Amino acid sequence: MSGWWVVVDARTHEEREASADKRGHQIASWETGLSGVDFLTRGLVKGGKAAQYTFGGYPNRFTVAAGDLVPFIIDGPPKPEGGWIANVTINREKLAELPPEQVLTVEVWDIT
Repeated sequence: MSGWWVVVDARTHEEREASADKRGHQIASWETGLSGVDFLTRGLVKGGKAAQYTFGGYPNRFTVAAGDLVPFIIDGPPKPEGGWIANVTINREKLAELPPEQVLTVEVWDIT
């Protein structure tokens, strides 16, 4: 099964890079099929709401304001048309507490 493991971190790209603790600020994660990150790449990035820092699946890294991402994921990640989602962890309480301008880091890892 090919797809993506998506991890949402409450820190900026720079804060995450500077920290040895890569999972302590994780506020959401899920696995999805190949089209399962289209809402991010084709929606938020192309719409100017998110920026991509790395690509290639090791990982793909994005930053996005909480106000632009949280509505997409607070009730669970968007299910891609004809795709799948598994192993969903969403911390709704923490997501709801985020100020809309807070910059989040989204990592998208290649899974096979």
